[in-house]
Amino acid sequence: MRKQLGWLAYLLLVAFTAGLLLTVIGYAWSRLSGDKAGIGVLGFGLPMLLAGLATHGLSRDERRLRLLLGWTGTIVGMVCGVCLLVCVAGMVLSAACFTGDSPEILASLGFGVLMLLYGGLGIAWLIANHAPEPEKPDADESKE
Repeated sequence: MRKQLGWLAYLLLVAFTAGLLLTVIGYAWSRLSGDKAGIGVLGFGLPMLLAGLATHGLSRDERRLRLLLGWTGTIVGMVCGVCLLVCVAGMVLSAACFTGDSPEILASLGFGVLMLLYGGLGIAWLIANHAPEPEKPDADESKE
């Protein structure tokens, strides 16, 4: 049952991540209103955090799930990094002046935070997944 719950939590994590990423992309390039973007970030971000914690807790004994979780986090981090580069390049090449509350600046900040969070956690899960198991002493040796 724990294995199935882990996979279900993983699927929820991916769905909430996609919603959060699409909300930030919509805010950056499709002129989604600030109110709707804020609701989307909170509405997708908080359940995404809870689903990530649940997936991490339920995947301790499931090697494939932890590996997939690590690669998913790393790939989402890379996608956010590419979006950040495109957003910043668009601002640099534009003739407009951007203030601190412009959608492009806030979206760049959002992409940067998501890139560091997802990329860092994904790499951490991959490293932890490949860490060698500590050797347990034999029962006969511990009695002596």
